[in-house]
Amino acid sequence: FTRKDERDDAIFYAEPHLEISADVNLEVAQRECYTKVLACYPSANILDLGSSWKSHYPEEKSWSRVSILGMNEEELKRNTQADEYIVQDLNAQPNLPYGSDSFDVVTCALSFHYLTQPLQVMREVHRVLKPGGAVVLLTSKECYQSKVINIWLRTNSLERILIYGSYIHYTGGFEALEA
Repeated sequence: FTRKDERDDAIFYAEPHLEISADVNLEVAQRECYTKVLACYPSANILDLGSSWKSHYPEEKSWSRVSILGMNEEELKRNTQADEYIVQDLNAQPNLPYGSDSFDVVTCALSFHYLTQPLQVMREVHRVLKPGGAVVLLTSKECYQSKVINIWLRTNSLERILIYGSYIHYTGGFEALEA
């Protein structure tokens, strides 16, 4: 799980990254996916990992609370869907600062492929997720190539799905896996 740029992530993420994705279809697909999942968890407590200034949840709120965790405080403050935020580098500290069984849904859009300790983070996701809860990992071809894990740059879309699936599988304890 090495990267081209192994410098402290706090340096790279010190300045806010407030870019809008060039892929409008990606944003639509994110919202559609979240709408489908969140419909199964009315009044959910949600955790958004690797969060930023947008969580891409449906505009109509159906959940109870959203906690976000990310690298840049300025970005997190701008997230209008969040009820609370925590600034934390999951590569430096992969333990999540939440109690066990705290969330109905854990999401991570466009960020899990930056993690250098993905199995440890996924174990933590399992710990904070309530029994029967859902994990939603979304990805795209867009990335900061210097900070993404090297294997990501050497694989295609199908192989990337398998990588994410292996994180869930080798963590153990999760129920049905869906791609």
